[in-house]
Amino acid sequence: MLARNIPPDERVVTIEDQAELHLWRDLADCISLEGRPANTEGKGAISIQMLVHDALRMSPDRIVIGEVRGGEALDLLDAMGTGHPGSICTIHADSPRDTLPRLVRLALRNPQAPKGETVLGEIVHTVDLVLYAGFSRSRGAARARRLLSVGTVAGIDDGRPAVQELVAFSEDCGWHRVGSLAALPERVRTKLARVTDPDRLLDGFDA
Repeated sequence: MLARNIPPDERVVTIEDQAELHLWRDLADCISLEGRPANTEGKGAISIQMLVHDALRMSPDRIVIGEVRGGEALDLLDAMGTGHPGSICTIHADSPRDTLPRLVRLALRNPQAPKGETVLGEIVHTVDLVLYAGFSRSRGAARARRLLSVGTVAGIDDGRPAVQELVAFSEDCGWHRVGSLAALPERVRTKLARVTDPDRLLDGFDA
């Protein structure tokens, strides 16, 4: 899991409807927050959006949301742009291309959402990488959920935030390159340079 590779000296707050990640087992400074539905009287609900606000008061380095389903997407984008880069969330989408437009639609469900163009700009300037998972099978293996694509945000195309795939997995040929590292935003290259040579990031993948 990507989140299990977060540096051990960082404070992480996880937010879920039901606790499943259990990152506290692997990370020294991890706080787990869990939402809850309203009671039979319609009271006492704790939403994911409320927990994002609570998390920001805990001085986290990163926020990890198990699944974004609504207006909390905007709160997470705001957090990522104001001192909490490297935060992580999952959303349901049909393809890598559809992930960021889906994120826009979710963010716009927030009653405090600005115009769509502003949300687009936030995504372009705060989201670094898009990882897409789905069902596939490796050679000779049973069909299973796995990582299928790694891409980056490549600006706005026809009013939609665009994803430039870098590498993809197929059942026929495994992992292969589909994009150029030239598509990486400079801020992403700078972050990668802290741990590896950005120009060698795709070494080991078929050309």
